[in-house]
Amino acid sequence: MASNTLFEDRFVISSVDNSKFEKVSRIKAKSTGYDAELILDVHSELFRVEEKKAIYLALQDKILGNHDNQTWEHNENITLNNIEYIMSGRIFKFEELSSERRTVYASFGGLMMALTADKQFIGDLEIDMKIYLLTKSDSKRVKRNQGSSELSKAGRKLEIYSHRREIQQSIHQEEE
Repeated sequence: MASNTLFEDRFVISSVDNSKFEKVSRIKAKSTGYDAELILDVHSELFRVEEKKAIYLALQDKILGNHDNQTWEHNENITLNNIEYIMSGRIFKFEELSSERRTVYASFGGLMMALTADKQFIGDLEIDMKIYLLTKSDSKRVKRNQGSSELSKAGRKLEIYSHRREIQQSIHQEEE
């Protein structure tokens, strides 16, 4: 499933805005691994969100490969049966913030996403690319003074995963 995953990380929700539409919540969240920022609209009756709660999020170009029992996150070993919310959409815009960071904008049937991250983590995303957003809640609340040890563990795991992914990509390029 690694070849289908374009981006994945754990995010802690900093705010939830329910004022614009009756059944839509706009969340703002900060990642624990890639220093990414997320603004995401979700259907509030299908996927409940709260401030200080954490979610796992992945962007993929396909939901399944050859087998229905594939896992979603390598570090968490979550099967697709554990996914709580999936959306299908398209990337429609990039905003270059610096030589190293960009914001990717996608629409999921009118529900919007803005993901800001380093280009090295979202460089495989392209304009007009069809993507799937998969997410699930993390049952733990993140306390203000907690974070550092838990977040640094998550960051180390993601650094290891990122390094492993780079190695796999270089091996794949050599085979071609």
